Amino acid sequence: MGAEWLDAVPLDVPDSLGIVVVMVVLIIALALAWFFVLPALILILDVLLVLALAGLAMAARVLLRRPWIIEADSPSGHHEWRVVGWQAARRQVDEAARWLERGGSMEQFDPDRVRA
Repeated sequence: MGAEWLDAVPLDVPDSLGIVVVMVVLIIALALAWFFVLPALILILDVLLVLALAGLAMAARVLLRRPWIIEADSPSGHHEWRVVGWQAARRQVDEAARWLERGGSMEQFDPDRVRA
């Protein structure tokens, strides 16, 4: 029993209905691409560009040996010193943190005694 009644219904569907359906689907697909896919691609490209520029900036800082500025604030004021090299700056920060954990003050901290 299924859809035999559909055969009895006279439908005057033009032959170009397939073309119209394809056009509607194409327009919907283009609208989705325009409002969702294209902005997502632009966002991905922006993120990749920012990451590439950040990587270049880090490489330039390391290769050109520009010093890193290490800053520390204490009750007596603001302290800062410059260290050349990424690893040396990391060691300097770690040593300053250990110095403070042992009860030392930033006024007594000597950044020159840290191994370079």
